[in-house]
Amino acid sequence: MKNHMKRTGFTLPELLTALVCVGILLLLLIPVFSRGGSREAARRMSCLNNLRNWSLAALQYESVHGELPMGVGIKDQGGVLQANPVSGFVALLPFIDQDKFYDEISNPMVVSGTEYPAFEASLADSDYPPWAKENSIFICPSAASDTSKFGRTSYAFSVGDVARNISQQESLRGAFGYFKTLDTTDVEDGLSNTIGIVEIGGSTIDNVTSGCLASGEASWLDDPKQVFSALDKWHYTSGVKLIDRGLHWADGRAGVGLANMILPINGPSFQVQDSPTADGVYSVGSKHNGGANVANLDGSIHFISEDIDTGDGAATLTVEQMAAGVPSPHGVWGALGTIGSGEDTQDWDRY
Repeated sequence: MKNHMKRTGFTLPELLTALVCVGILLLLLIPVFSRGGSREAARRMSCLNNLRNWSLAALQYESVHGELPMGVGIKDQGGVLQANPVSGFVALLPFIDQDKFYDEISNPMVVSGTEYPAFEASLADSDYPPWAKENSIFICPSAASDTSKFGRTSYAFSVGDVARNISQQESLRGAFGYFKTLDTTDVEDGLSNTIGIVEIGGSTIDNVTSGCLASGEASWLDDPKQVFSALDKWHYTSGVKLIDRGLHWADGRAGVGLANMILPINGPSFQVQDSPTADGVYSVGSKHNGGANVANLDGSIHFISEDIDTGDGAATLTVEQMAAGVPSPHGVWGALGTIGSGEDTQDWDRY
């Protein structure tokens, strides 16, 4: 008797056909899954390009004026220092093809009967058109969209590892500061080893750690890691005041427009008084996964990992230590912020 076995497998042609169909399906699905990653990569590159343009603008400014712009403050066309603590981005506008924008600020203006002097419009006045202007050169495409009566920015000037006496430094320790300029020949650590302009987290709309805790404890300057233990309160307690980093593109003051290299990238920020000029830790941050973009003083741009060595939350330097030129205690990250403290920054770019 013949045994008739029921065939349950595929023939070779059927198997090949099935594999081809699966392959085609995968090819169709790959763009769907990778589209988000590709878009973010493009946004990150666009952000890097913004930083490159700002950094090159700073170098062009230096070639014309013999010094870098102030991080906070500006001189008028006659070279007279103005009292308004505007961001250094104002001075850089003519060097980034924004001459008309600069002309609006550098000339008197009358709006609805209100007279605004050149360079001296109050930073709190959102009715002054240049302050309200939104411009893509100030914004990382990955940053959360938000509504604000002022034009926002995703970028800030580096003050190095300075957290104390930020608004009253006797001399610069980082590349930028309040009402002080820097000659690039004074950057003893080398332009390629010194951070100039960075990303900041920006709006608190999607991540509260992008903002700045407005009333941190003064003791946190001796142990910056304490702010991490306050994060739960920061997230969940009502009434905790936050300052939006980058809320106002033209506001150069510390809580809004400056950054220091102390806590890790994408770490929290805090100030020890409820004032935009207060001492504190103002962290670099971004909406890019795993790090943030920075521009060094030589015009080079880099994406730096949030895993970069930060010295494990060491105490911020005192005014006396800064005056004595003590090397940064904040690891490779702090070393990249200083202009002449002689720290070893070898192989920093591996981060």
